[in-house]
Amino acid sequence: ASEYVTDFYLQNKLEYWNLNLVYGIRFENTEQHWNVPYLIKVQDTIANAPRPYYLDVLPSANLKYQINSKMNLRFGFYKSIVRPQFSEYIPVSSGISSTDNSKTQGDPFIKHSVAFNYDIRYEFYPNNQDVYMFGLFAKKINNAIETKYSNVNSAITSKNPYNVPTVTNRGFEINIIKYLNKIRLLRNFGFNFNYTYVLSEVKTLKNEITPIKLDSNHYTSREQTRSFQYQSKDLFNASLFYNLKKLGLYTQISYLYQGKRLYNVSLEYDLDWYQKPYENLSFSVEKKFGQHFSLSFKLNNLLNSPFDVAINRLNETVQYDTYGQTYQMGLRYKL
Repeated sequence: ASEYVTDFYLQNKLEYWNLNLVYGIRFENTEQHWNVPYLIKVQDTIANAPRPYYLDVLPSANLKYQINSKMNLRFGFYKSIVRPQFSEYIPVSSGISSTDNSKTQGDPFIKHSVAFNYDIRYEFYPNNQDVYMFGLFAKKINNAIETKYSNVNSAITSKNPYNVPTVTNRGFEINIIKYLNKIRLLRNFGFNFNYTYVLSEVKTLKNEITPIKLDSNHYTSREQTRSFQYQSKDLFNASLFYNLKKLGLYTQISYLYQGKRLYNVSLEYDLDWYQKPYENLSFSVEKKFGQHFSLSFKLNNLLNSPFDVAINRLNETVQYDTYGQTYQMGLRYKL
């Protein structure tokens, strides 16, 4: 398998009064090739599958309005793409995973995703260290790629990539970086706060089972509105840090909260698999020695938070794993 990407872009900048506009256009040509001879000989459908080849025209624009020397208001738009990975479009099955007894099967007819992104952001810089930001954003994705489960037999399931016609995302983000130097006892301390809220929406047809007799069921199609796969509605992270530049010492404790998110897409109505909220607490310290050397130490997953996946409507756990704490130590030399 191989992938060739050729791109070309034009960009210009305009300034007038308190306005600054950067705009441009990008052309990206993508060629993806694969060859699985033993499959092509026996499967005409795969032999006739098109090899991905596409040209995308991607405009972008960013307008900044400088309210004063410390405040900005930004408006942005850009078009972007996401190419399918080799494993998503090469029609070869992977080995069976020991985690969930599944195998991945690529789809040679999968399409690349195209996204239209819009955002507006307010920025406030009260000094040369502190930052306050608030932004609104929206995104529309055509042919977004998700992964669905289908049964191979009673013991093994297959993970298959497929395209969702349309996905919409909208939300807001808050970001604050604040140093506490004005408080004498907290000099060199600071904190970082970031919260993102995303409301994503996908509409797909699912199978709904309706019992009609004691030993038989009736299957009908029903539209379900749900979130985009792997997209959490709430994402929050915060950190408290100590930065003593004179001694080259930096230490930080960080907390991450990831809200409930869709993990696997089911063919049946309201039986998708969701990962339950996840938390992570970590601690790190770094000490510089001279101009070139630095020593670092990091502790991760101090809460030993589980990876907990359950079927949505049934609230039945299908996967529960814990990984324990991890410890890292490193020595770096910078030229």
